[in-house]
Amino acid sequence: MRNIPLAWTTLVAIGTTHRFCPATGWLGASDVRQLQGRFEIEWIESGMNVVFGYEVANAEGTPIAFYELGTAQTAAGFFVGTLTDVSSNTGSKLLVRLGWAVWKSDGQSPHLFARVGGAAVHGGC
Repeated sequence: MRNIPLAWTTLVAIGTTHRFCPATGWLGASDVRQLQGRFEIEWIESGMNVVFGYEVANAEGTPIAFYELGTAQTAAGFFVGTLTDVSSNTGSKLLVRLGWAVWKSDGQSPHLFARVGGAAVHGGC
């Protein structure tokens, strides 16, 4: 298992559409078969959702898709996800990067913010 830090950052949700916010650069996807998010939300505004996730690509600058792991969080606290097999999404891709998916619960509130940091654990075959 390998631990990858996800530096503290401030996230912003601007709409109800789920958006991916990368927390790492691109990593080789060949040995990423399992992922687990471990993170802390220091503060979060009411109506905002944050969940650990990852994005895959075959070339930098051209992401193919992002995936969410676990349950969206809406309150401050510590969260430890389940070690999850992601090989069906990473196995045929060259690159993966880790981060957060964010969105607002409704379209009425203004931009919402959260402060989050943590780590991801990944394992190979």
